[in-house]
Amino acid sequence: MKNLKKVLAVAASSVALAGTALTSPAHAAYPVTHFHLEYGASILDGDLTWYNQSVGVSGTNKVASGSGCRYAAFEAANYAGARDYLTSSPLCVATTRPFEGTLSINVAGGADYVVVSYHARSPEDGAYYRVASQVCYRTGCHAPIS
Repeated sequence: MKNLKKVLAVAASSVALAGTALTSPAHAAYPVTHFHLEYGASILDGDLTWYNQSVGVSGTNKVASGSGCRYAAFEAANYAGARDYLTSSPLCVATTRPFEGTLSINVAGGADYVVVSYHARSPEDGAYYRVASQVCYRTGCHAPIS
């Protein structure tokens, strides 16, 4: 009878622990927002991962044949005026290249938004111009801005 009581006590405590694990709030994952910009047949595609005082940037730059050079630019900011910038290296051949980096806003709350821009080199003067962009927040990216 003593062994049966031990088995029942162990079983009861296991059920109690399992019930606690099921009802405890899970650790929230960091928010991720997806961005996607196109210019002609070239595509900039990736994700922003929003940490407490930084934003992780990762994605791919796909340049179509005969499109010229393209690069991605990212500007993180908060409403108090803190800013950080990051660019990918220009891609000038028809291929897809991954990129990644981190934008740091070292204040409480971190970045409020990130402007994602796609730049193309002009064949006339060789300068780079913004050809597509959008603003991204922790909740998602919004229509392109001009």
